[in-house]
Amino acid sequence: MSLRENAVAAVAAKLVAGGVASGRVYRSRQDALAADELPAVVVEPLSESASEEVLRMLDRTLTVRLSVFGKSTPGDAALDATIAAAEAALLADRTLGLGSDVQVSSSIETSWDFGEQDGVRADVDFQISMRTPL
Repeated sequence: MSLRENAVAAVAAKLVAGGVASGRVYRSRQDALAADELPAVVVEPLSESASEEVLRMLDRTLTVRLSVFGKSTPGDAALDATIAAAEAALLADRTLGLGSDVQVSSSIETSWDFGEQDGVRADVDFQISMRTPL
């Protein structure tokens, strides 16, 4: 596996190990979530950029999205605990167990979608810095 895929898999593993969403964490799930599967988190890579070569190394930034799904009223309050648990799990070991060349950024951005009648979705985007050999 590539370092990128290892990082995304490590994110999912950290969330499961941290008990986030009662372990209902999926890697790039395509199927719709049933009401009894909520809350749930879907982990997906969003984008990646690479910059500057330093000592034959390439600095990469991988943006990962956690799509957090839940139901209740108010929906944003229902997801707060899940989002807080996800952030805590990711920031507890910023290397994700992959070594010092991997670092989770402390900058996290969350956006909300209240489009579902009884459901709510929050997209939590964060970045992972990685250094790889050329």
